[in-house]
Amino acid sequence: MDWYLNYILEALIAGPQSSSLRPVFTEGTKLLSPVAVNGTDCTVNLSKEFLTLREGISAPLALSCLFRSVTAQEGIESMTLWIDGQPLYSYFGLDTSVPLTAENADWLVP
Repeated sequence: MDWYLNYILEALIAGPQSSSLRPVFTEGTKLLSPVAVNGTDCTVNLSKEFLTLREGISAPLALSCLFRSVTAQEGIESMTLWIDGQPLYSYFGLDTSVPLTAENADWLVP
């Protein structure tokens, strides 16, 4: 499953192929290491470009896109987010200090 999570996130980060759709993440955002799965949690390590929001994209939307993409995979219930190899404790005021789950992520965008 790990390779599939990497594939999904690489495609999400790359953005849409259609010019009529907009990418979610700032250009230059990269998945820095393979997604690490530990039981029902996965750790996603992104480059610092993730810390810059694209115009018109809110922090809850950006985080929701990541979270929903990984937790849509069978067996994955939570996501831990790292930036440049270090845990991310807050993302534009959203608490990311603990693994994100559907229960503790009241900021999730439908």
